[in-house]
Amino acid sequence: QPNITNDIMCDFTNNIVWQWKNFGSCVDYGATLQARNNFYQSTVNPGNAIVKNRESSGAKVYSAGNISGNAGVNPNNVTNVTNAWVVAPVTMQAACIAAASVKATVGARPLDAIDQGLINAVSLPNCQ
Repeated sequence: QPNITNDIMCDFTNNIVWQWKNFGSCVDYGATLQARNNFYQSTVNPGNAIVKNRESSGAKVYSAGNISGNAGVNPNNVTNVTNAWVVAPVTMQAACIAAASVKATVGARPLDAIDQGLINAVSLPNCQ
């Protein structure tokens, strides 16, 4: 388990990670990443939704509830920590519900045509 007082830690929850170039979420240099209930999709490197990077000695990952829009990709398979750690209260939603909510409310309002086009380009396959 992570040592909460000594580790660099990130809790990454209820996000859409879309069209990354190298990786969606990455942990490196002995840091700890807790990725929960996120939606990942990319046409470039779909298998790199969550990765431990080349300097990953000691890096810890807890990933659960994440969904990929890419067939055959399981973003949760990089987990090497058994239990989530306690963080400040967060309203947890299932990945697909969170992604739909983010998509519906993202951006400064009113949206211009460019922002609306970018939002419309985000599809949520593998979500019912």
